[in-house]
Amino acid sequence: MDDETRIALEGQQQRRSSARDSTVVAHENLLAVFDALDAGVTVTDAETFELIYANAAMKDLFGDLVGRKCWEVLRGLGGLCPDCNMGKLREEDSPPSRVLIREERNPSNDRWYEVRDRLMRWVDGRLVRVSISTDITERHANQEALRASEERLRAANEAQGEGLFVIDAQGCLTYANPKAQALLGWREADLLGRKLHDIIHGHMPDGSVRAEHLCPSAQVLLSGEAIEVHDDHFQRQDGGFLPVAYAASPTLRQGVVTGLVLTFHDITSRHALVREQAQLIQQLQAALAKVKRLGGLLPICAWCKRIRNDEGYWQQVEDYLGEQTGTEFTHGVCTECAKAIHAEMDGAPTSSE
Repeated sequence: MDDETRIALEGQQQRRSSARDSTVVAHENLLAVFDALDAGVTVTDAETFELIYANAAMKDLFGDLVGRKCWEVLRGLGGLCPDCNMGKLREEDSPPSRVLIREERNPSNDRWYEVRDRLMRWVDGRLVRVSISTDITERHANQEALRASEERLRAANEAQGEGLFVIDAQGCLTYANPKAQALLGWREADLLGRKLHDIIHGHMPDGSVRAEHLCPSAQVLLSGEAIEVHDDHFQRQDGGFLPVAYAASPTLRQGVVTGLVLTFHDITSRHALVREQAQLIQQLQAALAKVKRLGGLLPICAWCKRIRNDEGYWQQVEDYLGEQTGTEFTHGVCTECAKAIHAEMDGAPTSSE
């Protein structure tokens, strides 16, 4: 071997050695980063499903895991997990940097983890799955409590006798309870994401248009102050108008208005009652006017006892009072008149003779 060939080979060996050294250093740095994490890190052989690495946090929880199957350690199973994602990660069209995120409960310690999985080449060239597991037990419990609270609230909203709308900061509907849908004839699916003012409050019963900035609910979004409206109208799906009373309160997040909650109820019966009261008042006023008329001077004939009405015609007393007061008269004979009639029929003189 000549000197030039020997020098070339030595150079290649040095470069390979340098590359190996840099790879080892990078790998050691990676392991140091893994060990510094509070989250648990495991590395699984993509072919055999054996754990070939576990960081310090994982060892503190589960002890020495290397050499054991991932499904045994992490799921307590005797074979491949039914929902194993190794196949998805290894799909031909899957990008090398693809990350799959899942939430799962570890039965060995009954805690919940968010697990992020991705494939990479290990220092020895093997294809491995790196899994980073973050404990989310507290977050999961809070989410479950929130979900249960939302379900209770939704059940209460659906059971209540008032219509309820939830509207975001842009005035768009995000929820309508069944009572609101029944009162106005709209399905929630037809309203979601649409400006509620334009649909149910943009027109008046007289056909005029109501600008959004004049809408009391819009003022709630601007001012952050609750309002009550005791007499208004919402337009139904069929084009008719429903008399309503409603209240709107803002929803706040860190002092910022994020929307509003509006509750309303049908006041049709109240309107009917008001109309009946108005009719009754008119009738009472008319009756009072008649009573006042009777309380004045009545022109009555001294001979036949008939009364002159407002048109100048003479009426029997009972006819006049019947028209003015609605009184009906029954005709009978008093005791004195009865005696006089009998005496007259018998031919005897009356007491007045």
